[in-house]
Amino acid sequence: GDGQKWLDTYILSYVPVGAPHIGAPKSVRAVIDGDKMGLDAFIDDDEGLMFGRSLGSSPWMFPLESITSAVQKSPPVPPSVMRLEASITLTIPTQTIPMKSFVYRRAVMPSKIRLAIHLAKDFVVRTDYYPLSKGKAPTLTLKEEVWCVALPPTINESLKLYPNILMHLEEPGTGKPRKERRGICHCDIFWPFRFVWCMMKWIFCLPCAIVLKILRLLGKGADRGLEVTAGAVGSFRAIGKSRKVNWGKGLIASSK
Repeated sequence: GDGQKWLDTYILSYVPVGAPHIGAPKSVRAVIDGDKMGLDAFIDDDEGLMFGRSLGSSPWMFPLESITSAVQKSPPVPPSVMRLEASITLTIPTQTIPMKSFVYRRAVMPSKIRLAIHLAKDFVVRTDYYPLSKGKAPTLTLKEEVWCVALPPTINESLKLYPNILMHLEEPGTGKPRKERRGICHCDIFWPFRFVWCMMKWIFCLPCAIVLKILRLLGKGADRGLEVTAGAVGSFRAIGKSRKVNWGKGLIASSK
């Protein structure tokens, strides 16, 4: 046809730079172990694995044969790669959690809270944020959420990778939440000391008391602005942590 004639007329030279004509080994690694494509700051290992396996063009880039030896050539890579693995389903049922002990003496009550499940240091699944109820005994109502987590094929390998489960309650913000200050109207065993200190402060050092009050107001405003900014950029802090739960017995029992 006219294909070769057109090439001879319009193409002077062809210089491929890094063209993977015989395939790229990296495509096999992306399908087996995942590839974050340089986006390590934005996605974790599990997301990189999901990303690498979701690319339909990866099998087309599998290496066809080895060119290291002209005599002995490796067999072609099959068009599919299978990896033996298992999975576990984590389910958080719909439930209501009493939150009074977690927000006791808070200067500002959190508007929303979520539950985080730590399977490893760098692997965490989180629920959505849910609003906190108002009143003297606030509660948090979680809706049912389900996650499917990939595991090694054997229980021993799974327990070695994820030996414990740790749960956190998180709220938007940074640093530690500000505690409510005990005023002079709060009656407890320290009330006489607070009363004496308040009288001495306002009677003997009125300018100092006024300056201290202004500084506290400015500090509260700065803290509030920092909280809003941290929540907008996705920062969070833990307000409650559970003990490490060894779930090995449950996994072994369910496998029999």
